[in-house]
Amino acid sequence: MHILIVGAGLSGLTAGVLLKEAGYNVTVVESRPWIGGNCCDDQVDGLLVHKYGPHIFHTNNEQVWKFVNRFSTFAPYSHRVLARTAHPCLLSIPYNKTTEQTIGRQLRDNEIVNLFFKDYSQKMWGMGWDNLPDSVRSRVPQRRDDADQRYFTDTYQGMPEHGFSTLCHRMVRFIGEQNVHCNMRDDYWTLVEADHIVFTGSIDDYYAYTHGVLPYRTLDIEVIHDFPGQEAAVVNECNRLPFTRTTDYSWFYGSGRMKTTVTREYPRQFNAASPSDMRYYPMHWGGGELMYNEYLVLKPTIPTTFCGRLGAYRYMNMDDAILDTMTKMKKLIGEV
Repeated sequence: MHILIVGAGLSGLTAGVLLKEAGYNVTVVESRPWIGGNCCDDQVDGLLVHKYGPHIFHTNNEQVWKFVNRFSTFAPYSHRVLARTAHPCLLSIPYNKTTEQTIGRQLRDNEIVNLFFKDYSQKMWGMGWDNLPDSVRSRVPQRRDDADQRYFTDTYQGMPEHGFSTLCHRMVRFIGEQNVHCNMRDDYWTLVEADHIVFTGSIDDYYAYTHGVLPYRTLDIEVIHDFPGQEAAVVNECNRLPFTRTTDYSWFYGSGRMKTTVTREYPRQFNAASPSDMRYYPMHWGGGELMYNEYLVLKPTIPTTFCGRLGAYRYMNMDDAILDTMTKMKKLIGEV
């Protein structure tokens, strides 16, 4: 049986590894000229810089952790985020006892929202915090009752020792480099004969936008060289500045530099007509959710499994995307 995997990001490569192990004939096709999707990275000014914004691996799932460790050792890393707000000092976020000490008093819940999330949400989503659905607001830890300044508290955390692109290329070698084809035209996958398709792109793209374009937020990312080092890997701009955060990549494998390379992220609405726009954050509420449900009831010509955050039209961390793919590949292997 020949299985075609569309997309060479983390979800697609995870599917390729699992299906190859199960003895299937696998072909992976990717329209972009690189492996790794949005978690790809490259050397810039002696640093590993993430092309599409910072990716930090963290999970509570031991199975997922063991899987990624097959393809890379992980350097210990605990992510810290500071916030630039109306307060004169940078503040630790999520709000914790250290934040409270810096401010000098305990903030009420509505004060935390106003200080950290009001302006940020408007930039990030083009709408205010109060208008966001609970599924989005619940992703953001708002208050901690201790002094833990780590942004993530998962059991397993780290950065792949040689970067995410190297990790993904090792997955490609396991699948077989002759089976992975990059820089193909967008519709190339429709020309490949297969018994089953694993599709990790957006479901509206798969169905040629029959019901319209699913709404997403995208990012314009600015790379700045010789930037003064900052006090943490990420500074969230919880203010009226046009960008949402600044990432200093020297923290990921060290302890910061006096001069460094950073990226800044400028959110806006995704435009499917623009070839440079990437889908980042699904706006799955309201009309987006209704449109996605219309796509779900369509019947593909070739049996197809939709994987990853684009296929599921749901924002996922990397570990969630891997687990989603693992679960679906286990089911697929049991059926075919």
